Amino acid sequence: MNAAVQCIDGATLTIKNSTIESTARIATGVFAYNGGTINISDSVVSVFGGGAEGIQVAGGGILYASNLTVTSESKAAVRSDRGGGTLVK
Repeated sequence: MNAAVQCIDGATLTIKNSTIESTARIATGVFAYNGGTINISDSVVSVFGGGAEGIQVAGGGILYASNLTVTSESKAAVRSDRGGGTLVK
């Protein structure tokens, strides 16, 4: 699925006070896609694999993000792509 955490197809996920790490190549840390909604707050997202991105919204996903520390060693820490989506800080 190329993501440590992925929410799709109209599902809703809430993440709070968490640490999410991925070392997989081309793996997004937190990914809202295809109508999925993620509420993430007070958390740390770190990705270390080549081509990996921190948090991403695409394909009509919705991502509510607050009080995060997001790091990516090779690509964007925050990204919107493929069909757009909504990112609210």
